[in-house]
Amino acid sequence: MAIAVGQTAPDFTLQNQEKKEVKLSDFAGKRNVVLVFYPLDWSPTCTNEHACFVNDIKQFETLDAEVLGVSVDSVWSHKAFAEKMGIKYSLLADFQPRGAMAEKYGIYLPEKGITGRAVVIVNKAGAAGTLGLIELSRAAPDGYTLALTPNNPLTAQPHVQKLPYAMDSFRYVCLTYFAPYVLIAGPQAPFKTFDEFVGFAKAKRENLVYGHAGIASQPHLGMLAVLKAIGAEGLGVPFTGAGPMAQALLSGTVMAITETPAVAGASNLPLLATLSGHASRRSQACAQ
Repeated sequence: MAIAVGQTAPDFTLQNQEKKEVKLSDFAGKRNVVLVFYPLDWSPTCTNEHACFVNDIKQFETLDAEVLGVSVDSVWSHKAFAEKMGIKYSLLADFQPRGAMAEKYGIYLPEKGITGRAVVIVNKAGAAGTLGLIELSRAAPDGYTLALTPNNPLTAQPHVQKLPYAMDSFRYVCLTYFAPYVLIAGPQAPFKTFDEFVGFAKAKRENLVYGHAGIASQPHLGMLAVLKAIGAEGLGVPFTGAGPMAQALLSGTVMAITETPAVAGASNLPLLATLSGHASRRSQACAQ
C-alpha cells in the first residue's frame, strides 16, 4: 500500500549520482523534501518529467525544497543521465537491493522490476503547521506560489506565536475540503468505547495521556474541548505531526488523540467519537 498523507516518511540512505550518501533524516527540520519516484533513466516520459524539474528548480529552491529523484538505476546511469539533462539535484540509486527504498513507500512494482511514478512531499516539520505559511508570506507575489492549509495556522496560531503573518496577509481562493475531527484510541489504551474513555479520564487528574501536534494546534484544541465537555484533565504530549502521533498511539506511548478520519484509517486505529455534529462517510466507515 502506498504511503498515505500524514504518515511518517520512512528514513533511508542512498547514493546519488556522485556516489554521495543522501539520508532523508538529515533534512528533518531544515528543508522540505520532494521525492520524485520515476521508473527509469532515459525513458521518454521520465526524460520529459526531469526536463520540467530542471526548468523549475529555482521555484523549488525559493520554497526551500530539496528535490530528490529516485529510481532503480545505478549510480553510473544516474551520472550519465544527469550530465545529459543538466540535472543538479540528486538522483538516488535504489539499485541494490533493487527497489528496497521504494518498497517502503509502497511505490515499487516488483512484477516489472521498476519504481512506479509518484511524487511524495515530506514537509519540514514543526510549529503546528505555520512553517508553510511563513514561507508563503515571504514568497514573491508572482501568482504561482500557493498554499493549501487547514484553518488552525491562520486562526489560532497567530494568537500563541509571534508570526510574520496575520489573517489579512493572504488572498483566499476557496474551501477545498471539510474533515471532521474524531477521537482516536490506541490499540493498547485501557478503554475501547467512549463511555470507558470518559470513566478512565475522570478517574484521576492527568490519568489520560494524549498526543497533540503542538500548543493550540487543532489536535490539541480538539482534545481540550473533549476533556472540558466531560469535566476531566489529561496530560498532553507534543509531536511534530499526525504521523508521529499515530506511531505513538500504536506503540502505546499515548492513549488517544484527536485527528481526521484519514489518520485513523491509515493505521487501522479505532474511533471512539466524532467531534463534529456531522460525521463524514470516512469517519462512519472507520468506526465500522
